[in-house]
Amino acid sequence: MRTPSIGAIDNGGSVAALLLLAKELQKRPPRAGSTVKLVFFAAEEERTLGSWAYAKDLVAESRLDQQVKSSKGSEMAINLESIGNSEGLAYIPEDGFALRRYVSSREMIDFVNQAASRIYGKPLEARTLPFGVLTDGRSFLAHGFDAITLRSFDGDQFPRDLHSEHDSRDRLSVKGIEKSVSLLRELVNQVDSTASY
Repeated sequence: MRTPSIGAIDNGGSVAALLLLAKELQKRPPRAGSTVKLVFFAAEEERTLGSWAYAKDLVAESRLDQQVKSSKGSEMAINLESIGNSEGLAYIPEDGFALRRYVSSREMIDFVNQAASRIYGKPLEARTLPFGVLTDGRSFLAHGFDAITLRSFDGDQFPRDLHSEHDSRDRLSVKGIEKSVSLLRELVNQVDSTASY
């Protein structure tokens, strides 16, 4: 019988980052310039069914099918993957299926890198996903949202042993999680101050 995954890096670190961000967002003024939704998905390995349904419903509910695709800044998604694996933080410029790929817009990449440069003194590095690995970011990209995936990295290696008993809490970097939260908070500040990017 296989021992179930503890799930510290996948998905515990990202959950911890969002919970810390929620505490930070409580400090925002009551009439901040944007609406922030913290949404938790798990098991993206199951064809990203949860995030796919969520993104599809967002388009249907807001009736922005064409508008979302054409007006930058109206809706965006920041996806977190393997946050807390290390102190390194990067962005994933491309996600999707084996035969159909989706690319984050140059505006979205610049939006993230401007914030990273302000708080870290340099932009984030771009990293690719190993073949066959997908994230929930693809669901938003495929539905026309400006989206980008942020992930922790340690050198060029993607974290190993994610779906095993080895994915334990002792592998998490608290500093890596806090570094991710500081970037997310800065991104919210940036949107609040400009109401668009």
